[in-house]
Amino acid sequence: MSKKYSIVFALFIGLLIAGVYLYYQNNPSTQIRTEISTVDEKTYDSIGGLEHVNHPEQENFKQLLFTFKFSYTDDVEEYHFELDQDFRNLLGDDIYWFGNQSEYDNPETHEFTHEENIVIYTGEVSNDEIKDLLSKGIVTLSWKVNGEEIVKEYNIGESVVFFK
Repeated sequence: MSKKYSIVFALFIGLLIAGVYLYYQNNPSTQIRTEISTVDEKTYDSIGGLEHVNHPEQENFKQLLFTFKFSYTDDVEEYHFELDQDFRNLLGDDIYWFGNQSEYDNPETHEFTHEENIVIYTGEVSNDEIKDLLSKGIVTLSWKVNGEEIVKEYNIGESVVFFK
């Protein structure tokens, strides 16, 4: 009787592993995060144009770090990453101060990363208003597996985390 349960258990575990494997073949892993924190002293000292804002104090300038990671499998034939609006347009010229972006694709580890590192001015807007503005931004990721295209959308505002 014990041998029969061992065989059933082994089959169950095998099916579970096969199911998880098939799921991840068609559903690669994605991570999206938007961290907003106060700028450090060095960054604050590099900010120009302080005479053009009503509240030029350091605590009114924030560092926005947006990171999108896509880990994919060998079965992913091609993928496409797209932001529907850039951060300058999402936030507006009164909030977006300056920034840069980078992308890195490592075919060996099957990982794509898009990052944006931005300084924003928040002297006249609340955290909720920043989050609302970012909620208008959508990231679209599409990929093909066995010739079938899969498309997923991610709302930037849902990934916002504020730090002090």
